[in-house]
Amino acid sequence: MSIQHSVPISVRIIAPGRDFRYQAKHPIDMAEVLTSHGYRVELLAPMPPKVVAIHAGRGFRIVPLPPLLSHICPQLASAEMLGLSLLRGMPRVDVTIGVDPPGFMVAHLLKRLGRTRLLVYYAIELCLPEETPRQETVRYQARNIRDADLIITTGEHRAKVMEERFRLSKLPMVVHNSFVLTEAVANPCLRETLVERGFHPTEHLVIYHGGLSEGNAIPQIMQSVADWLPQAGLVLIGFGDPGFIALLPSLAREFSVADRVFYFGTIPPGSYNLFRLTAGASLGLVLKTYRSKIMNDVYYTPGKLLEYAAMGLPVICSDQVSLRFVEDEGWGLCVDPEEPCEIAGAVNEILSNPQRRAQMGATARRMFEEKYHFEKQLETVLAHLQELLTGQLAEAWS
Repeated sequence: MSIQHSVPISVRIIAPGRDFRYQAKHPIDMAEVLTSHGYRVELLAPMPPKVVAIHAGRGFRIVPLPPLLSHICPQLASAEMLGLSLLRGMPRVDVTIGVDPPGFMVAHLLKRLGRTRLLVYYAIELCLPEETPRQETVRYQARNIRDADLIITTGEHRAKVMEERFRLSKLPMVVHNSFVLTEAVANPCLRETLVERGFHPTEHLVIYHGGLSEGNAIPQIMQSVADWLPQAGLVLIGFGDPGFIALLPSLAREFSVADRVFYFGTIPPGSYNLFRLTAGASLGLVLKTYRSKIMNDVYYTPGKLLEYAAMGLPVICSDQVSLRFVEDEGWGLCVDPEEPCEIAGAVNEILSNPQRRAQMGATARRMFEEKYHFEKQLETVLAHLQELLTGQLAEAWS
């Protein structure tokens, strides 16, 4: 689908609250897709110079929001980002997309000031005021969300919660956390890098990347390794509390799997290097324990799930309602993440049957290509946005 306009439509994406060390991909990919469809796009975000340089030349303008006073007083960081976003967003545009509650707050204020025609709320996180009572941006979102011309969120169940909780007139549109269409090519990068670091990779490498914490079932995963097929090992790639990460070697020794667990370090999600490494694995893990009752954790479809799919990997997921579609579609298994024996059983079931593993991996890649890559998911959003623009901008273009 392509959009042709006699006058370029200007879009501003505002993401002052995102942690761009790890979660830059979704606003950046949205900017890239909009640019490819003829929109004139700029992205406002607290992006360090290295990230800005990486994405230079992709057709959209990046407006970094450098911290000024928050180095002296960290408590000012949020207020400073909001203030900078508001000041930088004053030039009038056709569409303003606010990412998560901080971005929505700025975008909504700009709409009230007449600096944008359309207001789009892109809720990557599900933020409810009763679950984050101290965050003013979340309360602001709850009070004003119905003023948005278009709402996007990252899962069907999250959309239903938002519709009910905020009394919306219709369901938000759904764009799962995913990535632009990326080629999947098997390569030895993962094995070669492990060898360079002094590890001795096993026949099958099972990968987990993302947040490293008890909430993401890392202890249960590591404990399960003892019951995996002897030719299978675990590769952990990710970030988290330094204190918890420092405990990983002792956990591996406690479970007698020190020679089968490899901690790789941190690589930002969606990066080319992470895709190359992921492609060298046999299986991907997406697990979160049930301890959290926060809706954002109960209903989640993390980016790593579809990154595994992009690289043609079968997956093992938590048996949560928002993840069961991978089992229904035939490219994963769902288990109780609190039970190491269930995790081990699922790993062995997939790895012990090469034909089934290959079929599940092929299905994962096909579903990514046909349904889940970022631009494919945005097609419906872009069509609806074009309808809104046609109605509101027809007079301005006449």
